[in-house]
Amino acid sequence: MTTRIIAAGSNALNAAEVLHVVRRIVGGSIFLRTMISSKLTGAEDTDLYVCAVTQKEKMLSIVPPGSLSVLDLRPTAEFFIALSHIPAGETVYIFNSNDRMAHMLADMCQEYHIHALHFETIAYEDMPQQEVIEKLQKARYIIGIGRIVDKDVLLSPQYAPYLREDVTIIGCMRMATMETACELIENVAAIEGSSFDADRLQQQLLNTLAGQFSDTLHAVDGLSPFSNSKTLTSMLKQLEEIISRSQSISHRK
Repeated sequence: MTTRIIAAGSNALNAAEVLHVVRRIVGGSIFLRTMISSKLTGAEDTDLYVCAVTQKEKMLSIVPPGSLSVLDLRPTAEFFIALSHIPAGETVYIFNSNDRMAHMLADMCQEYHIHALHFETIAYEDMPQQEVIEKLQKARYIIGIGRIVDKDVLLSPQYAPYLREDVTIIGCMRMATMETACELIENVAAIEGSSFDADRLQQQLLNTLAGQFSDTLHAVDGLSPFSNSKTLTSMLKQLEEIISRSQSISHRK
């Protein structure tokens, strides 16, 4: 049985990011397609809808909770290391389609103890165009999700002409948290039932975990000892949970 999944997002770029993350988590044995959440009816021919946490409320107004898997997408540690090298006191502009995700990214920076920077948002779909342009013209540092601060949006002909010559742009790749990655895999297992390969589940869990640990270990020299200890402790707790879940689902064979 091939599980059918719709990766949903507020726009095409966000939906494509969700699709990429889903494929990394559950592999290539599923049928994946993207859709913009505003165009969904809830009657699509699919087994499961997947979205980022910022789209959860919107999606739950369209599809039943049992048909939805929500991913909490977080930037990799390298992104926060790059931010920690920006001089204290600088204003950093968060470029994103909507204001909500921009504020969430600022909150994540606070979680990584990046307190010496001032964050402002540039929500290009929510703000008047003139306000977007004025902020871009002032911005010395711009951060955001990879594709959005690349040629697809920020470096496109629509916005690139307004950027300063000395601007520094820092894009991030996002990964799902271990908890939400496990929930997605378990949802796929429930859909596929007896045809689900539990050995593949364990391999997918280990692959996802390896990616998370690799990212964390690369960050050891970039963050404070307090941040490292906190992050690694959290990872070890997640490892225990993943092993428990993996063993539990394997026993279904």
